[in-house]
Amino acid sequence: MTEKDYLGWLAVKQVVAFTLRKDAVDQASIITALRDPELKLAGYKGRPMNFRTWNNQLRQPILLTTDSALISMSPIEGFLHPSYHTDTLGYDEQESKCRLGGNNQ
Repeated sequence: MTEKDYLGWLAVKQVVAFTLRKDAVDQASIITALRDPELKLAGYKGRPMNFRTWNNQLRQPILLTTDSALISMSPIEGFLHPSYHTDTLGYDEQESKCRLGGNNQ
């Protein structure tokens, strides 16, 4: 499975899971649910994932592997963000000029 395959699978899986749990399945309801900071996507990488509210970037762990073994999973203990574990990767909200989420569109 390539990166594009995985992200496509994850997107379809989450939208379908949301629509099966909710009565309203309109686009606005789905977008609101996906932007919920309490959302925990099951991406099968060992930690729950969600989207950053300020730029819609998927927060996910990075797996460092060989063809037959998992070597490490980032973020690494000792380098964790105070509010969300995978925000140690990339720019933090205060450092980013990107504002795609919420009412900033």
